[in-house]
Amino acid sequence: MINFIICDDNEIMNKNIEKIITKIMMPLNDDYKIHNFSDYNNSLKSLIRKKIGNKIYILDVEIPSKSGLDIAREIRMDDWNSIIIFLTAHYELKQAAFKNRLMLLDFISKYDDCEKELTENIKLALKILGTKQVLTFMSNYITYRINLSDIIYIIRDSVDRKTIIRTPYTKYMVNKNICDIKKQLDDHFYQTHRSAIVNKDYIDKIDYKKDIITFKNKETINLLSKGKKKGLKLCVGSNN
Repeated sequence: MINFIICDDNEIMNKNIEKIITKIMMPLNDDYKIHNFSDYNNSLKSLIRKKIGNKIYILDVEIPSKSGLDIAREIRMDDWNSIIIFLTAHYELKQAAFKNRLMLLDFISKYDDCEKELTENIKLALKILGTKQVLTFMSNYITYRINLSDIIYIIRDSVDRKTIIRTPYTKYMVNKNICDIKKQLDDHFYQTHRSAIVNKDYIDKIDYKKDIITFKNKETINLLSKGKKKGLKLCVGSNN
């Protein structure tokens, strides 16, 4: 369980932070909970002391009852594992905040593309905590969630008019096009053909003359477009 703990007295900002978190977490194979506070209170104090692990704090510096920096100090009294991100209008305090040696992940200005900055910081925090991204799709009224790290390749079968998602343990035949699936993938994947996407981590070797890609499970596909060869070489190196 990932626990996001927001403390900001701006109600609109709080709602925006929740939306950003939800957008990031939807495709991930991790349970999460958002704890939202507009001020320091006994509930927040109790949550700070509670040993629940996997906490990501998003704090403002200036809140009515207590400075966000003081909250961070309280967190660090006996918790050096949680992630702390400051999102504030008081960017001029950044240097002072880092001088406090509170092990902050970042200090973000609300006035400088904060949605993009906060999104990148939350994704980094999740990597630190070790989350796994998943591909989500529905087939025969069943929702599937597959870890991206388990996908070897994705190809379009022109005969059955279905998309095949290949993993080390099974194949999924789904009524979903390559373009829609690609939107859920990360930078471990490369589209080698209009009908094929491969996981670079599973590639064993590539025959650029015959346009054959061999994977570590010894399976092969021959879906490599001429215009995709240069990009693939840059992705996996020239030794293949």
